[in-house]
Amino acid sequence: MTEKLQRQIELQLWDQAVLSPKRALVLGAGGLGTHLAMDVMRLGFAKVVLIDMDVVDDHNLNRQILYSSESVGKPKVEESKKTLDAIHRTRDDQIVEIYNFDVVKCWDKVVPLICDSDFVFNSVDYGDYFDAVMGVMCKGLNIPLVLGGTEPFYGHTVSMFCQVPGGPTFAKIHELPNQEVLKKISDFEALKKFSDLTFLPKDQHPTVGGSTIYSAGICSHMMTALVVNYFLSQAFPGQRPPPPTQSIFNLMSYELTTWRLDADGNEIKNEQ
Repeated sequence: MTEKLQRQIELQLWDQAVLSPKRALVLGAGGLGTHLAMDVMRLGFAKVVLIDMDVVDDHNLNRQILYSSESVGKPKVEESKKTLDAIHRTRDDQIVEIYNFDVVKCWDKVVPLICDSDFVFNSVDYGDYFDAVMGVMCKGLNIPLVLGGTEPFYGHTVSMFCQVPGGPTFAKIHELPNQEVLKKISDFEALKKFSDLTFLPKDQHPTVGGSTIYSAGICSHMMTALVVNYFLSQAFPGQRPPPPTQSIFNLMSYELTTWRLDADGNEIKNEQ
């Protein structure tokens, strides 16, 4: 393991022993999820659990890096595992665990997987209320949650939200108007007992969208960096800054905007 990871171990303010035991849960095996799963393996984390219900389609192949033309029509998670095991291992003992089901309809199967993880990447394109559910779950478990998305309809931007222990939840800093649903999903213990989440409102998305290998890659790698920065900021307090809460990167203007927020959603100014 040491030789394969030597170049990152040589980095200043890096402690591989902090990262190596971590277990990742990746929700979605699309443009973001495939990159995220690869990152987890290449960084030497102990385990990645990957959940997706879809099969590979031709239009996935421009950006979903774990698939080939021979993957078309086959379950994404099965094809992902084949590629991760074959070429992305940096440790002989790394575990790739896959599940082919709908995370909303099979929520009771997702809960124990969240509880057995050290951090969660959510790239499921269901909507803000599902993201809010994940925020409540990860807050209850005191683990980081990172969300990301590529938004070509808004000037080809990528956005990331990083929820860490002591920081604001997704619902705290996003305007979600359905108070009845928010109340229903606000209790951690109650959430763990739901069998499904089909009562959640689903965001309306255009039927045709756009994404590239570089937008998916940039967003997912920045999501990975947020998690790594969080864990290493805990290992090197005062030397490595904590990750920003919200980040938006415009891929046309190359403008990056970040915000660090406290638990109440207030911006933290002039943090070193």
